[in-house]
Amino acid sequence: MDGLISICRSGLLPRLAAVVAAAAMIPGCSIKEDRSACPCSFILDFSDVEPALVERSAVFVSSDEGLVFRDMEIAPDMSVDESGRWIYTASVPRTGVRLGVVSGDNSLYLPGQGLLIPLGSDCPPVFIHYSEADASADEREQHVMLHKDFCEITVNMESPQGSGPFRLVVRGNVCGLTEDRKPFTGDFSYGMSLDADGCGTVRVPRQTDSSLLLQIWDGDLVLREFALGEYIVESGYDWSKEDLEDVDVEIDYASSSITVDVADWSGSFGFEVVI
Repeated sequence: MDGLISICRSGLLPRLAAVVAAAAMIPGCSIKEDRSACPCSFILDFSDVEPALVERSAVFVSSDEGLVFRDMEIAPDMSVDESGRWIYTASVPRTGVRLGVVSGDNSLYLPGQGLLIPLGSDCPPVFIHYSEADASADEREQHVMLHKDFCEITVNMESPQGSGPFRLVVRGNVCGLTEDRKPFTGDFSYGMSLDADGCGTVRVPRQTDSSLLLQIWDGDLVLREFALGEYIVESGYDWSKEDLEDVDVEIDYASSSITVDVADWSGSFGFEVVI
């Protein structure tokens, strides 16, 4: 009691009260204080994503100020919540954000730009999620769905004995995908050699039209050029589907025909043999 009287008489008590009041004004993330400067817990739900895709997935979060979060290997940081969901949590600024989750891009994806395919290469086996969210709250959840943004075209060529080997070249005017999964205009060219069974594959990104061309080369000579994109569109193929289907193409020089198979549809087209 004597100590308290001494503090009062010395004037220390008013000064102590002032220090306590000042400390209470320091910005913090207490529930009772303004939390606008604290990050948002951005919870990503991967429950509907195949584990094999998660293993190769990277997360990019950007705002109007640019890239605010990046994790190139998220699998080690995944966890299971009380509901049994596979989740991943990122701390992001309290603002509007753009989320990109990418799997299988072969390190070609750039946040804020998208995926650009070098001339001479085909599209990587890329699956992408893109969404925009308001992260102004303490916590925000986002359901992740990775979509197949490439079409794998398998070509089987039956040619007369002794007429090969051939080299196939696929050309187009889409060279990648934007951040929000739209086709990126530019030159695309990929050459593939056929195996012993006359088969070859090429992956192409989402297209805007029917301009894909398939050329058959013998050395430095183009033997034949097919309007492959038109054949695919003729089949009813939908380049705007969330998950693109694959396509099988069979070229038979003996019967002068090219067959395109897409899911449950198959169409055959004739051509003039030039050898």
